[in-house]
Amino acid sequence: MLYNNRIIMPVGMQKDILFRIHEGFLRMNKCKALARFAVFWPGINQDIENTVGRCRTCNMFRSSQASKPLTPHPVPLYVYPKVSADIFTLHGKDYLLVVDYFIKFPEYVQLTSKSAKCII
Repeated sequence: MLYNNRIIMPVGMQKDILFRIHEGFLRMNKCKALARFAVFWPGINQDIENTVGRCRTCNMFRSSQASKPLTPHPVPLYVYPKVSADIFTLHGKDYLLVVDYFIKFPEYVQLTSKSAKCII
């Protein structure tokens, strides 16, 4: 049976599903988001809160997982004083992606290799 494209879990399977959702020691919001994507039962949010709240590992590292405030960077006054770059692979080919912080327009080029000489 489904509830809004999510599988309704029988009571006998709910503990196992909670274990699987929290298996990677994800934080509360991540566990809830994962559950919202796939499964449903009445009271699932409370069950997730109880499971994560009782987890020794999560409680031990809770303070170190606190979100840090976003720190905005100053917007450049002209093109290309600050850029971001990344290498990605698509369909077996490597690409270099560069985005300028001023115009935010992505540029990419296919790489012949991932060597520093090629990338520079």
